[in-house]
Amino acid sequence: MKNKYEHHKKVYDITDNAALILSEFSKLSKLIDPEFNIPNSLQTVLGKIYRYEGKTQSEIAKIYKSDYQNTIRYISELEHRGLVYKVDIDNKRKGVYLTVRGQKINNHFMEARGELLDQVLSQIDEIELEVAKATLEKLANIMIDYAKNFDDK
Repeated sequence: MKNKYEHHKKVYDITDNAALILSEFSKLSKLIDPEFNIPNSLQTVLGKIYRYEGKTQSEIAKIYKSDYQNTIRYISELEHRGLVYKVDIDNKRKGVYLTVRGQKINNHFMEARGELLDQVLSQIDEIELEVAKATLEKLANIMIDYAKNFDDK
């Protein structure tokens, strides 16, 4: 008789591999950052701000489905390091932007990561990439919704 939880292994394998990818990015972050001393978590948020410059902290957290308090903490640290600044959008909200130094550092990270990603993507066909992306997004959204419903109970 087949174990009724056998199919769960696939989800665990997927999440384990996703964690492994993040771990490898963390290692890469240390290799590409010999002079700036910026941990992977801050490099990641710097890149998110680059992609959505002018958005508020809460908008950035929402776009990436990130914890709001952690997003605020990371952006505050980047601001303290002189890599981002905030501009009033209205009386209540502030957009987040990269400073010139933040742009320079982010460009450095993008170039270094780009070399790795170009190598990786040369071995994965576009359809495989789209299927993987869609599957991971679907899994993430289902789990986020489940957790919200669980919290509401």
